[in-house]
Amino acid sequence: MRVDEELASIPYLVAHGLELVEVVDGRVRVCLRFRPQMEYRPGILHGGSVYTVAEAAAGLTAYHTIAQGADAVMLLRGATVRYLRPARGDMLGSGQLDPNVAAQARASFAQTGKADVMVDVLVTDATATPVMEGGFRYAVRVPRQRATRGGLDDGGH
Repeated sequence: MRVDEELASIPYLVAHGLELVEVVDGRVRVCLRFRPQMEYRPGILHGGSVYTVAEAAAGLTAYHTIAQGADAVMLLRGATVRYLRPARGDMLGSGQLDPNVAAQARASFAQTGKADVMVDVLVTDATATPVMEGGFRYAVRVPRQRATRGGLDDGGH
């Protein structure tokens, strides 16, 4: 599956209207267009909206860099984020994976169906001002079983 197909296959991200902006080796950028429903206060986006664009950029970066084309799940294991200032307008989330880490993770995934990575993320607003930075740790897995709607997918665990 391509990154745009992966994004379109995640109902939560589709509901938020995330758009794929750029896909290059080791980096994915997504945009979240401002909508009044995402506000905390007039003109200021809710922190959950900012987190959503950051996590989407990170997860899609892990998928694109390590497992694109494979039947894989990205399991978020943890995140550390720092909100830098109030977010206003459209958000751009950029996920970045170190090339050496990416190469090791691809090799591990190819051999074992498992890889663990930390993806760095920066979210900027419509004026290109940083509003959040952080890191998202993922376990990338080939699932043991495919879930049916309403069932569980154990992600290889």
